[in-house]
This record gives sequence, C-alpha cells and structure tokens, in this order.
Amino acid sequence: MDIASGYWNVPMHPDSVSKTAFTCNYGLYEWLVMPFGLCNAVTAFERLMETVLVDLKWRICLVYLDDCVIFSKDFPTHLVRVRQVLTRFQQAGFKLKMKKCHWGRSQVAFL
Repeated sequence: MDIASGYWNVPMHPDSVSKTAFTCNYGLYEWLVMPFGLCNAVTAFERLMETVLVDLKWRICLVYLDDCVIFSKDFPTHLVRVRQVLTRFQQAGFKLKMKKCHWGRSQVAFL
C-alpha cells in the first residue's frame, strides 16, 4: 500500500513554520504541513509511520517511508490484517494512493 501525499500528513510545529517561508510573485508563504525536501522530513515521516503501526510492524506488516506491506499465511488471515492496517491509517488521517496499491499478491518486490 502507498500513502498519498505522505509528508503532507505531518503538521509543522508552530515554532518551525516561519523557517519554511518562501516568496513568489504572489507574496510570502509558509508551510503548515511538512513539505517534501526539508532536511528532517524523511526521518519525521518514517517516525510517524512507525508510531501509527507500532504494535503491528514486524508482526503483520513492514513499513518503509510511505509504503506498507502486509503479510499472511492464508487469505482469510490476510483480510483481517488488511483491515487492521487500514483502520490505523484511517485513524491517522492517511489516504491511500490506489494507483500504487497492490492487493492479494502472493509475492511483491519491496525495497
């Protein structure tokens, strides 16, 4: 599964908002959510994913940045596990990028 606009799910700390300021022809803007490209963005997002799935990772799923792989020995168990992970994502306010999701595969390449 792939999280849509993953980094934008992380709110900026109020003290850090001014440090993200940039200007363009239309004025001065500041990021209220974490944009991709900040020096600690990758680490902060990975920490969020690890927190959301804290008791599920390595037991029913693996997570790397905005990707999550759910593994099971049989299909009925897999459906239960998919629901568990999707519930966590929903509680965290994450949305999936359906074009990049693969369902019910017996094998996947996961970096």
